Amino acid sequence: MWQDIPSGPGKDRALKAGIFLLLSLVSLPIGYGIWRYAVDIPFGDQWHYVGLFQSLEKGRLTFAELVFPQNEYRQLVPYVIYLVLGKLSHWQVKWEMAVTFLMVFHTGWLWLGFLRKAGVVSPAALLGISAYAFTLLFTPAQYENWVLGMQLVYFMPVYALTVCITIASAAYGVRSRFLLISAISMAMTLSSVNGFLCWLGMLPLMAPGAADRSVRRRLILSGWVLLSILSVAFYGYGYRQPVGYTALWQSSPSPITILQFFARLAGNGLGTRMCS
Repeated sequence: MWQDIPSGPGKDRALKAGIFLLLSLVSLPIGYGIWRYAVDIPFGDQWHYVGLFQSLEKGRLTFAELVFPQNEYRQLVPYVIYLVLGKLSHWQVKWEMAVTFLMVFHTGWLWLGFLRKAGVVSPAALLGISAYAFTLLFTPAQYENWVLGMQLVYFMPVYALTVCITIASAAYGVRSRFLLISAISMAMTLSSVNGFLCWLGMLPLMAPGAADRSVRRRLILSGWVLLSILSVAFYGYGYRQPVGYTALWQSSPSPITILQFFARLAGNGLGTRMCS
């Protein structure tokens, strides 16, 4: 996504190299921590995957098993990734941690690509923003996410949304972009409850603007809304509340309590304690 940047080839290559080096340096402590301290043993809910591996070995693995909710999540794409990595590595869970690391690394690279492509900031400012953004991405405050392979599922929605925005700004045809983004959004909906973020986040890019209210654009928006409703409906089909979980429908907390929660959550990225 860097090829359309209106700048000199030499300076552009130097800036991209500087950003890549900066991202590598910021992520290095996390990468070393995974390699040095992560334990290569399944943990907690990961033991649920044993049944999937057994079905795969017996040749009986079905789509229904891949989309069956685990607790409150459907995890289609993560399950496929876990099974492929497990077959290749004899289920060394550090491979899952490595995929998480690479996914976050690529997310940061694409984020800064958006700014660089827009050309709205100076190279010095871009490097400063890069340092801040990469530090937030690779913060050790969320160390548990780095050393548990199953946490891959929590990074996927943001990565998918970033890829969707990249596709939306690429030189593809309207139909191709719509099909690719819809496929990714549906896959994410079946991979994490946070996958709904793709449908909501991409809605402004699908809606017709003031300069483009053509019938074709309206049809794309209608198709987008219809597919999002069908995906959400499929996600909720056959939902069963896990034992011990809070009721799905309950009285809403006060607005002040909601604001307090989001304030704590927003500040938790640089903190050392989980928000509760």
